[in-house]
Amino acid sequence: MADDHEVGAPLPIDPLPGIFNAGFLSLLSGASGIGKTALIADLARRFRDGDTIAGHQSHAVPVGYITADRPWDDSRLWFNAVGFPEIRQYSILDDHGFNLDLLGKRGDGPKALASCLDQLQMPGPGIIFVDPIALFLGGNLLDYNTVALGCIKLHRQISRRVHIPHCLVGVCHTAKQKADAKDRYMRPQDRINGSGALLGFTATQITLMSPEEYGKGSIYHLFLNPHHRRPETWYLEKSNETGLFRYVGAPVTSPTEQLNDKLLSLHAILADPPIPNSVPSIMRQLSDVGVTPKTVTRWLHSLEEAGFVIHQGRNSWVKVVQESSAPPA
Repeated sequence: MADDHEVGAPLPIDPLPGIFNAGFLSLLSGASGIGKTALIADLARRFRDGDTIAGHQSHAVPVGYITADRPWDDSRLWFNAVGFPEIRQYSILDDHGFNLDLLGKRGDGPKALASCLDQLQMPGPGIIFVDPIALFLGGNLLDYNTVALGCIKLHRQISRRVHIPHCLVGVCHTAKQKADAKDRYMRPQDRINGSGALLGFTATQITLMSPEEYGKGSIYHLFLNPHHRRPETWYLEKSNETGLFRYVGAPVTSPTEQLNDKLLSLHAILADPPIPNSVPSIMRQLSDVGVTPKTVTRWLHSLEEAGFVIHQGRNSWVKVVQESSAPPA
């Protein structure tokens, strides 16, 4: 396969500059069942339309989705929900002709990935989500050399494929954490299952954590760890009706700036916009009878500084929703 860019072929575009760049392998991780597929579907729709993602402007690029742990009918529900049913997709489970011997310790991960990419028939350089990426990395995620070589081989596959470098986002699981919060990994990216080579040989790691894993209330944390930018933390909420995520609050770049449990718990009981919240209405919902109206007001001002609420009047506070996961009208 030639290294030079083919004359007349589309030039690569960085889907999300500084975070998801063309020709690089990145990771998106989270616990099983947390909602990774719903998040991927929302990201895919945003890349299709060139919408903002976590406050950053994306470029409209072709999008592909490869899945190995679910049939397409299972994932299809989320892509339908965000308004992207026509995404280019390929499911190994649905293809009974796929050679499973290509996967595992004695297999050939890059060749297996090439086979999947052939099925997508991407029209040009874009972003491709692979769920999960572990099957293509050599079989032993705990072995540093195996994982490192697997990442290098996949990087070569995407950067040289038909002279068009795609951005590949590999989906990973995070490890189960111990009950004692003092006996857990501090950095979210360190919770990704497998060797540290997964971090050293990939460009950006994104980690989704549930309220049970990180804080309380209804807030999910989305941690961005780019290779050439400062880490960021974004707050998300999941809709009870659709199961899709929406961005709330403002991003932070330091763990010391993150909201504490009390503020997250207060935010969880606030009514969704456009309904305003007053201190008396909040007091009626609080389980902690020892909290005074003055304390609630102080907490609301803290949420306002963090971009979670807007103070519209003497006793009117409205929850902020920064971005909607709903498809455009």
